[in-house]
Amino acid sequence: MSDQESDIQIQVIPTRPPRYVWQELSDPSYVGNKAVDAPYNDRARRELFDYFAHPPRVVLDIGCATGATALAVKETYGARAIGIELDPATAAKAAERLDLVITHPIEQVEPSEDGLQLASVDTVILADVIEHMYDPWKALVGLHRFLTPDAQLVASIPNLRNLWLMHEVTEGRWQYEIEGLLDVTHIRFFTFREMHRLFAETGYHIEFVGRNEDPRAGHLNPVFEGTINIDAGRLRLNAMTSQEVVELTTLQFLMRVRPGAAA
Repeated sequence: MSDQESDIQIQVIPTRPPRYVWQELSDPSYVGNKAVDAPYNDRARRELFDYFAHPPRVVLDIGCATGATALAVKETYGARAIGIELDPATAAKAAERLDLVITHPIEQVEPSEDGLQLASVDTVILADVIEHMYDPWKALVGLHRFLTPDAQLVASIPNLRNLWLMHEVTEGRWQYEIEGLLDVTHIRFFTFREMHRLFAETGYHIEFVGRNEDPRAGHLNPVFEGTINIDAGRLRLNAMTSQEVVELTTLQFLMRVRPGAAA
């Protein structure tokens, strides 16, 4: 072997250890699907605008992330846009876009200190945030004092009574993911019935409901009379009504909520 050949160095590139979903919970520097500029945090939820009963004047986006949705409301309706965001990095970006960003939970907001006035908010956005709260009941109760008499809350909440998810449990799986029904940062889980109960027990009622359909259940037609049986592997559901099939084929429910009891 020549001297030239003996001087050749082989670069060894270390292999990167696997990245587990749960590490998002303990690593604040995580830069994946939920990075500050990633679509998860920076997508305006314009589909929720269809649920407004009146044009927003002052909108409060709870869990506003980088403020994309509240900014879109501001630009579309000329509303004052306020956000609540607990993560410092995303809150900093939201502060560049919105009129006011608060960095602690709604139940800890002090009107004299935080700039959010009593009886001033006519529109609240709760876009995939309730399931991330340890105590959403306390948050909803604490919200009342900031609402105007005609206030509207627009919420999107993942649906636990989902056929795919029920099938996964039947097969012994409850596999957490970065996002979706089993987002690893979800703390609370609700069926459609329990969503009604959540709002009723905290002084609200659901006025209008829509949904995002689960494409994995596209083979099921929820429009029929009477009842049907559903076979999904080892999972069998008997005598299911049309309304139950709607719930089984839903990823998340979208709704407009009002303070007070239903008329």
